[in-house]
Amino acid sequence: MEFAAAFLREVWFVAWELSTRLYFLPAIVALARPSLGRPQRVAIVVLNLGLGWFVLAWFAVLGWAIFGSTRDVIAPESSGLR
Repeated sequence: MEFAAAFLREVWFVAWELSTRLYFLPAIVALARPSLGRPQRVAIVVLNLGLGWFVLAWFAVLGWAIFGSTRDVIAPESSGLR
């Protein structure tokens, strides 16, 4: 009986840890991408914390973290006016 209880505790712990990592996956991806600007990374983390429980929002934030535009923006050429 003690073995079964210990086994169930371990299973519960592993399931909790995996689900927590899955929940924060968009934030982890955003923080791992240095090419995203700081404001984008902060917004992704905040939205993940606040709306991550909503499945559609979680997928939207994950997509933003993976496919979000980088901070390399091409500056428009000057029009020649001074």
